[in-house]
Amino acid sequence: MKRSQLLATAIQIPLDYLMLYGAFYLAYAVRDTYQLPSPQDLGGIAERINYTGVDLVSQAHYLHYVNMIVPLMVLAAAITGIYTVRRGISWFQKIFQVIVAVSFAEMLVVLLFLLKGSFFLPRSSIVLSWGFAIVGMLIVRIIMAATMRSLRRAGVGVYRVWLVGTKREQKEVLAKLTAQPAPTHQVIASYDDAEKAAQALREATAPNRPDILLVCGDHIMHDHLAELRNASLECHVEYALLPPFLTNLPAVFAVEEVATLPLVFVRPTPLEGWGVVLKRTYDIIASSLLLILFSPLYLIIYIMMKFTSPGPIIFKHRRLGKNQEPIEVWKFRTMYANRSDEAGGLAFLKQYLEEHPEAKKEWDATQKLRKDPRVSPIGRFLRATSLDELPQFVNVLTGQLSLVGPRPILEKERHHYGERDKALFAVRPGLTGLWQVSGRSDVSYEERVRLDMHYIEHWSLWLDLSITARTGIYMVKAIIGKAEGAV
Repeated sequence: MKRSQLLATAIQIPLDYLMLYGAFYLAYAVRDTYQLPSPQDLGGIAERINYTGVDLVSQAHYLHYVNMIVPLMVLAAAITGIYTVRRGISWFQKIFQVIVAVSFAEMLVVLLFLLKGSFFLPRSSIVLSWGFAIVGMLIVRIIMAATMRSLRRAGVGVYRVWLVGTKREQKEVLAKLTAQPAPTHQVIASYDDAEKAAQALREATAPNRPDILLVCGDHIMHDHLAELRNASLECHVEYALLPPFLTNLPAVFAVEEVATLPLVFVRPTPLEGWGVVLKRTYDIIASSLLLILFSPLYLIIYIMMKFTSPGPIIFKHRRLGKNQEPIEVWKFRTMYANRSDEAGGLAFLKQYLEEHPEAKKEWDATQKLRKDPRVSPIGRFLRATSLDELPQFVNVLTGQLSLVGPRPILEKERHHYGERDKALFAVRPGLTGLWQVSGRSDVSYEERVRLDMHYIEHWSLWLDLSITARTGIYMVKAIIGKAEGAV
């Protein structure tokens, strides 16, 4: 483990102490300044819980107890594992860690109330300090993350790596390690011979030794693997194994010990267990609120379509959903009525592509046309602003779609995903997704597939919130742009 990473984690402890102390101080100030609601304001409830109301304790008395409980809260937070040094932890996990740590620490304060009769703090300050502490500790981690990112760009805190494997395997691993804007690992040497790597490691002076010796292949014999491990132990270097299938098979992996056996569990996505419940809850709440918010817009679009493009308002497109089950995705109809059905639309499109080679080339590459002759003027506006997809909030509520996810595909599009289509159908497709906020029509189909698979393999609630926000920003910009163009 790098000293810089250990130091960064150690620095978080006094900073968290200050944030917890500041949270209680701010809670006192808020309670002292503003009249907060209490059970006494609710009449009979105050009597049932024997609430008589209290005056605000003096600041000296308050801080006297805060000085005693904050160190205990830091200790309680440490028990939850928040200061355990981990590599590659996501922001969703960090946020969850902070909420758990602060909640556990605050529970300790409540327990002191029960055990010590004379111990007293205003109840409102405990509630307020809980929220302030979560925000404060997250700010600490944001600042530390930004600082470490800047230091890594300057070469500080970067893990020095020796690779042992074939040239092809080394190339794959190197591409993964250098893909980040501020890489955490730097390959400084590579070997395709295990014996030479072990010998070179023993002969290298301390400043020239790596932090990690990474074996990335399955062609190395067991005896040579043991030799590399022994050399790593002798030279105080971390030893890591990367079986090739972990780089070649897109999936999420977890190592668990079962009956003393280190088993590698291969999963297509982290979206499982409570993650599924959390995502579905988010889908229901968000889509319900958005349906209400956009209801006036539904009426406006309905009226505009009735006058400019007569015909059905909703177009239902058959796609493949989770577990390859067919679903009907709702959209506002954007094509002329006589060209929106599958038979009429395909016949017209086929003839058009035969007469326009450049359009055929564009269609073959992206399965889309920038100037699709089947699309009506109002439909072109709806597509450009993504307003045509507003009815899909109904699909989200019914569970056919998720608010965020990989795009729902047609049966004929499966070949673009190859063997990865098994992972694609492991999750619900989404109304919006990573590729939609990464260039939309300007993104090649191959890039869309890559972005869809990246989302599936790296799902988090934070990623869903980010994509939702970016989609909203895109729609607002598109609507403003179209309005300015019309003027």
